[in-house]
Amino acid sequence: MELIEKYEEGIHDLEFFSADFKNGSMMIDNKEYPIGYISCCAANISKEKMDRLVVYGGMMKQCYFRMKYFGYDRKEYREIYAMAKEMLEMMKEYRVFDCFDFDGTLKLLENCFGEKSLDEYEELIFMKEQISKQKIEKPDDKTVFRMVSIEKKMKMAKMVISAFSYAAVDTANFSTVVQNFVDKIMKKDARQKSELAKTAFEFFSDETMMYFFEQSNPSKNDMKGFSISSRQITVPVVIESDGDFALLKRVYFERLMDFYVTDLFEGLSAGHYLWKCKVCGKYFLMQSAYKQLYCSEVNPEYGVPCSHIAKHPEITQEKMKKQKKSDSPYYVLWKKRANSIRKNKSLGKYDEVISAKAKKLIDDYFDRTSYDFDYAKTQYMSDMELSKIYEEAIKN
Repeated sequence: MELIEKYEEGIHDLEFFSADFKNGSMMIDNKEYPIGYISCCAANISKEKMDRLVVYGGMMKQCYFRMKYFGYDRKEYREIYAMAKEMLEMMKEYRVFDCFDFDGTLKLLENCFGEKSLDEYEELIFMKEQISKQKIEKPDDKTVFRMVSIEKKMKMAKMVISAFSYAAVDTANFSTVVQNFVDKIMKKDARQKSELAKTAFEFFSDETMMYFFEQSNPSKNDMKGFSISSRQITVPVVIESDGDFALLKRVYFERLMDFYVTDLFEGLSAGHYLWKCKVCGKYFLMQSAYKQLYCSEVNPEYGVPCSHIAKHPEITQEKMKKQKKSDSPYYVLWKKRANSIRKNKSLGKYDEVISAKAKKLIDDYFDRTSYDFDYAKTQYMSDMELSKIYEEAIKN
């Protein structure tokens, strides 16, 4: 009988890993992300970085085929080991891979390609030769067990290199798919869950579009491309914090594409979707149906968020579509405080002067979020505490 898993027992290596899903978020390697975050990272990989990733993936694919068809060679395995470590180091530059345990994957490579393992592979080859030439009698159980364990490690070495090659091709294929899907979402202005579901059904049922993705696969002749059918193992898992217990859904993946597809569709089910900023061209993750048109990230060229740049046609060289106040991700808190100030005034808790000052304060704080990214992320919520607002209004 298998016991329910504890949260800490997850696996986060590149060739086989788990992710835990709960209430619109995903946890992997003890890091929590909103569902859809990984899809957003994949969509935002630049062509230059994607090309570099695909080149490495192609090299790892050739390594895998040499291992599969030509067998073991110590010099070859050493070169493959060095190339895999080089690719792993390069992958640290990509946000889409941030959730993986790089140290754990490096140890896995060492276990498969280190000098001790190479000695074991040669020992296995020697024992097989001796048996085939009948130079030794039937091996005892201990020898058989050792041979089987080394054989498993050799198979694992091939699986790891295959996972490296698929890490590249799956990321490239999924990025193409999700970028085209976002175009469809934006054309339909689909933001509600039902609208997102309908758009997904239409998009992924389009045979012409699916054929296009099949043909765009950089390794279509010998590697699997995009697939909507995610294959996974799902188990319950328990997490405990200060005596409080909660159940999560843990999903095990053997292929990166399955992970990407799960992140995308779990996100859509939760009302999370991607939108493309008309100012900087980057994709950003939406977690509500608010009609936010521009990202809240700092534009590196101007040092302010794109939502602020969009208000200035002298910068954008065109008149951008106006984003409503209610479409800002910081609007909900502003609205809540505005309602509280109005209610307190009507109840007579604060007079008209104090209420007007309090209202001006929250308006100023909210306006600042449109151009001061650091403030919006780090200070806005603190400044919008109702007690602090009234304290400042009375003081001034």
